[in-house]
Amino acid sequence: MRFLTDLDILFKDKKTELVKQALLEIDYQVYVTGDHHDVYIKEPYMTVEMHRKCYNDNDSLDILFDNIWQRCTKANKDNEYTYEMSIDDFYLYMVGHMAKHFKFGGIGIRMLLDFMIFKNRLEKDCNRNYIEFNLDKAGLLQFEKEIKEILKKCLDDNYQLENDDLINYIINSGAYGTTQNSLNNEILKDGNTTNKIIKNRVKILFEIVFPCLNNMKEKYSYVNHFPFLLPIAWIHRGIAKIMDDKSEFIKIIKRPFNKHKISETGEALKKVGLDKDEIL
Repeated sequence: MRFLTDLDILFKDKKTELVKQALLEIDYQVYVTGDHHDVYIKEPYMTVEMHRKCYNDNDSLDILFDNIWQRCTKANKDNEYTYEMSIDDFYLYMVGHMAKHFKFGGIGIRMLLDFMIFKNRLEKDCNRNYIEFNLDKAGLLQFEKEIKEILKKCLDDNYQLENDDLINYIINSGAYGTTQNSLNNEILKDGNTTNKIIKNRVKILFEIVFPCLNNMKEKYSYVNHFPFLLPIAWIHRGIAKIMDDKSEFIKIIKRPFNKHKISETGEALKKVGLDKDEIL
């Protein structure tokens, strides 16, 4: 049931050019390059993300994984190129990665399946002291506890899943989360007081109507050559959106003002312990 959408491989930064050369030689193309990872694609459907870091957007876990290579071991003594993390580090990364997605849009059922399979097959070999110490330090111990509780409920034939707000929130978040959830989280990141919500709503609305230069470059090539034409590109984009589908454009503009959805996101983040400023 666990489909593969892309292949994620960690590699040492100093091997960047060798990695690029190797993938280009087997007909991959560079899709995008970045600080944390480079993305390669191969038609018709393969996507490979080559990661320089195990990035979780969590200061504590990111520091822990900065020296992950020191704790990795060869997957096979006859293969000098393939290494693997310890079960404990893999689990910590999985929890951190799931929490990152939860904060920025949602996780969906797919990641719950990962958690379930790990629990059934590998959890017995984990060092819980090491795991709990690092999750507590990262502010994710409550998150892990709630995910485990959700799994118990999902596997209980007598539990009424449709009445559980948190489970419904996860189910309705698709595979990678939703834009609405992501916007709601952005609105709530400074807290849920009226003034702060209004401030963030205005900020997000401005970003929706007037995207930054880098985002506009992807859609309007003339901005690449003449950045001073950005205001013209905004007008161009606005007219195109209205002409294409006026009702959809209005719906997008209204997203930061959906009180029910904002409240729903806030309650879900609070339930799993991700509503704290230092974690958000």
